[in-house]
Amino acid sequence: AIALEPKASRPYWEAGRYLYLADSGDPAASDLFYAAITICFTPETKEQNTFLLEKFQDLLIQEKKYQVLAGFFQHLVELEPKEAKWRAYLATEYFYLKKYSSATLNIRKAIDLDQSYKQEGEDFIKIIEQENKSQ
Repeated sequence: AIALEPKASRPYWEAGRYLYLADSGDPAASDLFYAAITICFTPETKEQNTFLLEKFQDLLIQEKKYQVLAGFFQHLVELEPKEAKWRAYLATEYFYLKKYSSATLNIRKAIDLDQSYKQEGEDFIKIIEQENKSQ
């Protein structure tokens, strides 16, 4: 399937999933998963989403693939709209993408959902405003 549709993410995901189920340490499975997410694979479940984030979040940050990360967190927001941490993560990715109004909107929503984000969130809003002014 990959040979037939090399730009489609689903075949990479399915091939990686089968390899991972056979041997979770197989580096080829990781390569296939990574290919799927960088071709904009959208996980269907929270479990798939968090699995891929746990496995690749650091690498995606290192490679500055903020749009991919924003897609993961946006999907998690859709799956769990009352979970403040997903909004906070999404705000961070929007900040790196220079989408300052979206970053501010999401961090404010995180604060509204969970007051434990208030101090750090307000500090982040100040950083966003400073960065936006310097652009």
